[in-house]
Amino acid sequence: MTNNIIKKGKEFAKKIKINIQKSLLKKLIISKYRLEKKLDRIKIVKIENFTPKILSSREDNHSALLNEVIKDNNILNIALTGPYGSGKTSIIKTFEHNFSNLKFINISLATFDGKVIKDDKTSKLEYSILKQIFYKVSHDKVPQSRFKRIINYKYIRLKTGLLFLWISSIIYLSDFDFPDSLLTTKLIHTLWLTKLYAEILDFMCSIFAISGGIYFLYTTYDFFVNFKIGKLKVSEAEFDNKNDSKTIDFENEIDEILYFFDKNKTDVVFIEDLDRFDNTEIYIKLREINCLINNYQPIKKRGKVTFVYAVRDNMFDETERTKFFDIILPVIPVINYTNSSDKFLGALALNLNQISDLEEKSKFKDFIEVVSRYINDMRTIISICNEFKIYEKILGGSGIDKIKLLSMMIYKNIEPSDFDCLDKNKGYVYQLFKNKKDLIDTEIEKIDVEIRLIDEEKIEQSRKESFENIDELRKFYLYTFINLVNKKHNQIVKKIKVGVETLDETELIKDDNFNKFIIDSNISFSHSDYSGFLSSGYSFNNIENEINRKTNYKQRYERLKNKEREELDKLRKERQDLVANRERLISKRLSEILITQKSIDYFASTFHNYFTKPISTVQIGESLNQSNSSIEFKCVY
Repeated sequence: MTNNIIKKGKEFAKKIKINIQKSLLKKLIISKYRLEKKLDRIKIVKIENFTPKILSSREDNHSALLNEVIKDNNILNIALTGPYGSGKTSIIKTFEHNFSNLKFINISLATFDGKVIKDDKTSKLEYSILKQIFYKVSHDKVPQSRFKRIINYKYIRLKTGLLFLWISSIIYLSDFDFPDSLLTTKLIHTLWLTKLYAEILDFMCSIFAISGGIYFLYTTYDFFVNFKIGKLKVSEAEFDNKNDSKTIDFENEIDEILYFFDKNKTDVVFIEDLDRFDNTEIYIKLREINCLINNYQPIKKRGKVTFVYAVRDNMFDETERTKFFDIILPVIPVINYTNSSDKFLGALALNLNQISDLEEKSKFKDFIEVVSRYINDMRTIISICNEFKIYEKILGGSGIDKIKLLSMMIYKNIEPSDFDCLDKNKGYVYQLFKNKKDLIDTEIEKIDVEIRLIDEEKIEQSRKESFENIDELRKFYLYTFINLVNKKHNQIVKKIKVGVETLDETELIKDDNFNKFIIDSNISFSHSDYSGFLSSGYSFNNIENEINRKTNYKQRYERLKNKEREELDKLRKERQDLVANRERLISKRLSEILITQKSIDYFASTFHNYFTKPISTVQIGESLNQSNSSIEFKCVY
């Protein structure tokens, strides 16, 4: 009895232990799942920036060549030519990284509107270039420069103390008679200073007084050197600083430019984005400045200064290019229409790997292959991929249509203005959906026209052609008979007897009459309206043998009838397809409607003004037609 109780107690304890373990395991699994979900939510999305990158040794094809060119003393103006986004800035950045022993100045004049500069000729451009040169270094590097800036006064307390000591030193050395309430030199000597201390104090005060005086004279000289009187009217007490009113450009600041390069050793000046202004005059002035710098003796003794210009290929014509630049180094674009898909797929590799469905992954890759043909700017591709990753993360990666999302990101980056108009119920895409009914009505009307054309003209025309062909065939056999008679009897056949009837050519080729003509074993004819009938001695079989022994009339006739039936069947099938398409058109998605080239042309002409870039219906059509049928442009919703 006792053993049973103990045994049951052990079993009960074991069950409790198992239940506790199961409960703990379940809680651990739930906690692990929640933790993974939380970590997944806070996981940082890996995105790329647009800034130029230092190229790897495998990618860098220009640094060594550019260095060799710069070392050539005869070369002062170098061009790096290539289209926008070809990687010219990355080449410059890589060169600066690889040859950090050289001294560089970088001038970048990026703008979104070149007209602002063009309208004011080149003075603003020159002013911008000078600013970037002079404000690259601190004021103490060019102390004599008239280009002033806010000076950050450091150690103000120390300087105040030194000023106080300087003034005190002057007072001490002057040995003025002061009131008894003030500390005078005589009082100092008599009360607490020995002769040695007095001599030391005299020496220190002399040093302070002389140093302060020299510094005061220097600052005064600097002020007057950089200060010019432009206008002075005593009667009206008007005083004007000439430096504040004159135009700042290359012409007026040549001495400043030479002074800067004299005081600051520079090996290479990189000039970027100047081609955005389409102003060749500024290049001529820069070449002149370069010549002045390198002919200035203090700079020339130290070494030459090379100007490197990053410009697009079509900035100058053939003769201007070779006249202006001493050497031209072409830059092959890092990305173009042929390899942009590789960049897309590389940037979205992680997102692709997260797609478990192979068919869905294949569709996504195919879609990228199609759209990437029309995007060849590296920064645009990076921006599209970055925004895709962020949106996918926010919306939840597993439950969204990646093709639709990527399409929207492409639309957002290619046509940002139109994308912004969606919230305001404006723009091309909004009008696209709004006018869907108009497009459907237009397409239905076109289909109805084609159906009527088949009913009223095409079928009737096909039948008519068939009849004409059979008539021609019968005439051919009839003319062969006439030729045979002419050869044998030397007679002209006027009429032919068929049964009891006398028929001419027009009546003979009719169905019933020609069928009787076929079965006649000895065809009779007359050579005039008044003569009797003569036996030709020929049957229809003789006529067939004369034409072709292998193919008889019946076979030829059947071929023509079959052709007629095929044509009619084809037209009927075409009509049925049009009717079916008409019925389906009403329920079609907009993306399915847009696949037709006619629809593309319709919208290209209707919404041309909505685009910031020219519409290419050929490109749209190619991308739709070449893509897999399942890869629709359902990018737009």
